[in-house]
Amino acid sequence: MFSPPFQATASEHDLLTADMSISIVRGCTENGVRSPLLIRGTRPPLYQRPLPSSLVFYPDTSTTHRHPLFGPAYSPPSIMSDPVTNEVNHGRTILGRSEYDVFVTSNAATGMLPYLSLKEKAQHGQRDTTEQPWIHLFLHQYSGRFASLETLDLENFSWDRALGFWTIGTGFPSITTLTLDNGTFQSFEQFHNVVFACKNLTKLTMTNTKWHVGPTRSLYDATEACPKLEAVWFRNSTFQDAVPALVDWIVKTRLWETVSDVVLFAKRPSDLDKIRELTGTLGTRLTHLQISMNFATPDNFPDLSKNSSLRELSLWDIDKSSCQALCPLLKRLSLAKLRRFKLRLTIPSQDDLNTMETPLKAFANILSTNIRSTNVPSTSAVSTIESDRLEMDVRIDKITPAEIATRVPDLLRPLSMCTGFTLGVSRMPW
Repeated sequence: MFSPPFQATASEHDLLTADMSISIVRGCTENGVRSPLLIRGTRPPLYQRPLPSSLVFYPDTSTTHRHPLFGPAYSPPSIMSDPVTNEVNHGRTILGRSEYDVFVTSNAATGMLPYLSLKEKAQHGQRDTTEQPWIHLFLHQYSGRFASLETLDLENFSWDRALGFWTIGTGFPSITTLTLDNGTFQSFEQFHNVVFACKNLTKLTMTNTKWHVGPTRSLYDATEACPKLEAVWFRNSTFQDAVPALVDWIVKTRLWETVSDVVLFAKRPSDLDKIRELTGTLGTRLTHLQISMNFATPDNFPDLSKNSSLRELSLWDIDKSSCQALCPLLKRLSLAKLRRFKLRLTIPSQDDLNTMETPLKAFANILSTNIRSTNVPSTSAVSTIESDRLEMDVRIDKITPAEIATRVPDLLRPLSMCTGFTLGVSRMPW
């Protein structure tokens, strides 16, 4: 759960100042006597260190990994062996048009590639506009080929306006994971066609992806078969029109029939209405949800009481304003199957902490009353959860001063009194 590799000797303040993770375990009993606070230091986990490449996974003892950006369950591309040469193939990354042209003329273009990453050249994080768009060529040239390709990443791309995007024949039935990073489509329909060309797609990840022309009604009138999408993760720092378009797309194309894992970040207050529509449509199918608390108020936050299969809930961007929505959220949240509850706090000043102190304490009090020991039967009319089945992970944003971050565990003290309950608090170094 939060097993430390070494015992810390530093104080809470030193641990947080050094950007070390602290695991707080309270409520353990021995011979009926409650133990004092135990603070254990851990070395920063992989997702808190500089990423050495675009493909990094959380360390995990299970067969399922954690995605380094979003958090919900993520399966890495498999490692395949060529049946002729018996050589292990880990996949390939292609940077720029010249590398792509070499790839097209090489044997690798028809080999066994489980993972392929195509990147248009970038300058200062943005696509190099001196290079003509070319990534769209791959989907046109290799439709129906690459029977072993499971994971495709497209990065720093701009879809070509002149060529557009016509139906891709048999498409890419082997692809199950598609990542779109820092890309621009001329229209939402182009984005739709790329996704629907992967008929067996189960995981779709989008970061800073946008389109110039939104979806049209004719797009939803089509009767084409939908991919069996299970996870849709979208996080965007600037694009304002993403959430409404994506929610309508999921609902109106019947993708909702298989989606169970969602990441959506609101960019304006009305986005919360669309997120509420989506969680209501998904109902008991929803098992993992990560959303931003931006613009959240006690009255407008989604009602999650009907999402009774929810196993993991992650709430980002909790500040002095959105913090007021935490307690009302608990009253609209089904705890029946919840196993991981994550909060991401932003507390830039002492004034912010003073404002957040009361709602955070109230949140901890309400949640603690709904956590019961495994051997104690539930007598409450409200939703409860057994203590040893729930992990709570609280991350504090890097802009929060260390001296303020050290006070957060005390605000959550009621949770620490729950026997067997696991609470982790750490300060994010990025």
